[in-house]
Amino acid sequence: MLGQTPLSSNERGALLGEGRTPPKALHKDDTKWLLYLTAFVGVLFVTLAAARTSNELGASQQESFKAASGNLTSNSSDIGLSSLDVHPSDLNASELTKLLFYGLHTIADQNAILFGHQYSNVFGQHFNRALEWSDKEALPGVYSKSDVANATGGDYPVVFGYNLQDIIDGKNITDYVRWAVEQGAMITYYWQAHNPINDGESHDCSTNGSSGNVVETILEKGEAYETFIGWLDQIADFFLKFSIDGKTIPIIFRPYHECTADWYWWGTSCIEDHDYIDLWLLTQDYIVNTRGVHSVLWEYAPSKPADDYALAFEDRYPGDDRVDIVGFDRYSAPNNYADDLKRDCKVVTAFASERGKIAALSETGITTGINKITEEFSDHYNFFTDDLLFPIMEACPTLTYVLTFSNFNSGKYWVPLPGQPTYPGFYSFYESSQTFFLGDTRWRKLEYVTQATERMNEKNMSNSSMKDLPIAQKKPKGVTEKA
Repeated sequence: MLGQTPLSSNERGALLGEGRTPPKALHKDDTKWLLYLTAFVGVLFVTLAAARTSNELGASQQESFKAASGNLTSNSSDIGLSSLDVHPSDLNASELTKLLFYGLHTIADQNAILFGHQYSNVFGQHFNRALEWSDKEALPGVYSKSDVANATGGDYPVVFGYNLQDIIDGKNITDYVRWAVEQGAMITYYWQAHNPINDGESHDCSTNGSSGNVVETILEKGEAYETFIGWLDQIADFFLKFSIDGKTIPIIFRPYHECTADWYWWGTSCIEDHDYIDLWLLTQDYIVNTRGVHSVLWEYAPSKPADDYALAFEDRYPGDDRVDIVGFDRYSAPNNYADDLKRDCKVVTAFASERGKIAALSETGITTGINKITEEFSDHYNFFTDDLLFPIMEACPTLTYVLTFSNFNSGKYWVPLPGQPTYPGFYSFYESSQTFFLGDTRWRKLEYVTQATERMNEKNMSNSSMKDLPIAQKKPKGVTEKA
């Protein structure tokens, strides 16, 4: 038992009422007409888009776009594919990486959003896999634990988020990540990088005991540079080796996030704007060109971009040829969250659309945790629908995914469990046809997913801890759409 307060009979009836069919996939015979129509519209769209961009996209990119788009309908005018040179920033990106890239572009036109959760199968309100690390090695265990699964009856987020600093620190959670991929999840990593001068935390921008410019010190190519390059080598090694059954798995990499804030050594109080761009270019060039990593989509994610558009999208933006995904991080108090979200997402989706980029809400939630929505803020008990989903669908429906932060314990969490005030709203968010969770048939039919999860060989799957577990199948049609 999880130990949380059980639902009352009225609450349970409202959410899981008698007579309600549990979330499941539509039977193929029941949806044959829908699939025919979807296929026809999808083929028509990708044919027109490919024809209009034939002078801009190479044959391999056109084929990747067709393959990725085949199971979803889209409108090229909404995401600008008919007039832009749309391809990954890495022109040598792997075929699977290109499938993910073009697949996310099709998601942008679905009026629905992928749900993500940081450390979803590592931390929970009532479990902490990190506590099992012995000598910095993760002990074998049940990789399927997740509060999202606890809250939905067995479904998982589409997007699983992790931190690359764990690799630098020698904490091995690769099997947790691999398990998520085997279930069909998309993986994103941010990097809470330590200070390479003194190995201080990411908030430490001191240089040799005094305040200074960490990036300038790195670029002097002294000891700090060697340390930093060593870290990049560890990251590149992980990217290159992260494969399943011989397939290198694509990863969305969000380095140096929240660069428009002042709290990190790559932030506004520690380095100049041009230093940030130099840091990005050094990192990307080393990983892609020097180490030959071609399985990464690069995500740029400023904090609260509407507060300073020029800083976010002029002064610190690495460049169209350096970015695949334009994200943003947004945390706010309950009474301000929806308005702040709409301001940010409008500028981000407009910027991304103009440049043929994917837009994402890369990290978000109520500041210090959704557990802060108590009786004082009872108007926001339906946070996940009223403050998150509906504002997105109103102001920026082309966002591809939203990722909430970690569930650290029962006093600090971003995904609620049954019995907690925001849980009914979360369950309605889950049931909505405007959200994708891992069991959603629309996500699982995406070409990237079918290619990435082709049955691993029996040898790899013989370990019972790595076997697929049943994932709740989400209804293609939900119950929560805003009129």
